[in-house]
Amino acid sequence: MADHQPDEPAKLETRANTAQQLSLIEISFPEKITPFVWLAMAMGLVLVAGALIGHIGNWRLQATGSLLLSAGIAIILAAFGGQATLRGKVFILAGVAALAVVLTWFLEHQRSSDIQRDIDTIAARGKDYARGYVRDVPAPPTKVSLVFGESVIVSTTISRPDLFSFAVFGDQTKEVEYASLRLEPPDEETAPLVTIGIPVSCIELGMGASRPLDWSVRKAGETWEVIDQRQSERVVGRWGGRRADPCAPQVASGGRGLSFTGLLSVVSNAFAQQSSPNQMSAHVDLAKTGADLKSDVTEVRRAARNTLSSARPEQVPAIVELLNADPDVYRTKLGVAVALTEMLRRNKEQGPIISPLLSSENRNALLDLAGDPDRTVRIYATEFLFDLGDPEVTKLAIARAASTQNNDARYNWVLAAQDGWRRLDPVAKQALKTDLDAAYEQSGERTKQLFEAFRN
Repeated sequence: MADHQPDEPAKLETRANTAQQLSLIEISFPEKITPFVWLAMAMGLVLVAGALIGHIGNWRLQATGSLLLSAGIAIILAAFGGQATLRGKVFILAGVAALAVVLTWFLEHQRSSDIQRDIDTIAARGKDYARGYVRDVPAPPTKVSLVFGESVIVSTTISRPDLFSFAVFGDQTKEVEYASLRLEPPDEETAPLVTIGIPVSCIELGMGASRPLDWSVRKAGETWEVIDQRQSERVVGRWGGRRADPCAPQVASGGRGLSFTGLLSVVSNAFAQQSSPNQMSAHVDLAKTGADLKSDVTEVRRAARNTLSSARPEQVPAIVELLNADPDVYRTKLGVAVALTEMLRRNKEQGPIISPLLSSENRNALLDLAGDPDRTVRIYATEFLFDLGDPEVTKLAIARAASTQNNDARYNWVLAAQDGWRRLDPVAKQALKTDLDAAYEQSGERTKQLFEAFRN
């Protein structure tokens, strides 16, 4: 009897059933995938790739990166699951669960890394950051600003009339050696503009400190002072006057002798006392430095101002002549004004050396700066001329004050003339009486207060 042989279709069916039994997971896609699915798959891959590249490249996507990654994977799975036929669902669920665990770990690791990076950044910046208060700001309500060079670092109109808060980072204090605390009244004719020079070293004392700087403003005779409330009312700044840096490191003394820092301070002070103004200055390439004053790069302009401020007194006329080459360039005007002001802030003894070197054109150019439409330029130029105390500047300034119609310019010219007035002889003072009277009659109440300096 012949063996019964299954027919060919039966063999094929049996072989297929065996293959299916051996396969744990079967995935079947339709023969033709729609364009919508291709688009969804591509979009998901782009989102995942963007999130991964951003994480590797430290783009600081943070929560956005996690959202992109999750959305990309979700779109891919949705497109995949919408078209595929699956068998072995237990294994599929296990794989999806494992993917979810890995994804959760990855996102949590990324979040923790971002948090730690932010903590490290805040800690690093905190060591180079100072904050503080200025109390007892005089009435009327005043706009207070803290200025470093050409930058107004902090400026606000205080809502509480007697309190002003400020915050400064270390890189912002490197423009100049002195900051200017400005008290600007809303109406310039009702109260004077007060500009108080404060050594940057007094602000640097608050860098990284747990407590804010605590200063207050007080009237001292005809001037204003800034007082450090936490240092036995130490005067850190005064309007219209310069003092030795009150916040400079002090020489350590006592039974154990001098510290290394104190020894350096002693040597430095001894050298400064034995050095002339010329020995403390340097010859400056004015062509290059003058061009750098106009640079578009802040650091280059700042370096140029610092370089000019360390020039020899003999170069001051040439520095002023930089204004003739660029009479309408704001950066040149500001750079020259700031540099000359810093020069006398460092060493006021250079004033008597500079004055005889100035020509009438130089003096008029500086007075133009003191009457400039820009308030920052006016303030720096006026401070330089006041500290210079040049009698010839006084004569020119009073004549200008008598003839101008600009109240702001008149105020600054009268202020710039004050210190030089003390050096005029009685005959010269009498010759200026007519112009003084004319300037006084045209002045507002704020400017009239300045004429007290011309009574002697």
